[in-house]
Amino acid sequence: MGNNAEHTVVKSGDKGKQRRENEAAVLRLAEQLGLPTPRVRELKECVIDGKSEILIRMDNIEGQTLKTAWLIFSPYEKHDVYGQLRDILDEMRAKSDGLVPP
Repeated sequence: MGNNAEHTVVKSGDKGKQRRENEAAVLRLAEQLGLPTPRVRELKECVIDGKSEILIRMDNIEGQTLKTAWLIFSPYEKHDVYGQLRDILDEMRAKSDGLVPP
């Protein structure tokens, strides 16, 4: 799917074309707003095992996932993350023209 494959990941699955396209658009919006997010390199429709799927190739970001980190966060750290996520989503909703739902 292109160059720099060792620095990218491909996300696939049976989520539907519109959902994958929306996901890629939200990632692109987050990047435009200067948020730490993987850069979408390619959005491609292909057939896998006889089913049409949309693949998103994006930069791989090294580090711990929120899902993993959450297990060791203190209640204060979790509250801080909630606040950060709320602020990020509020900014994205304000600038997304309906792309990011309330």
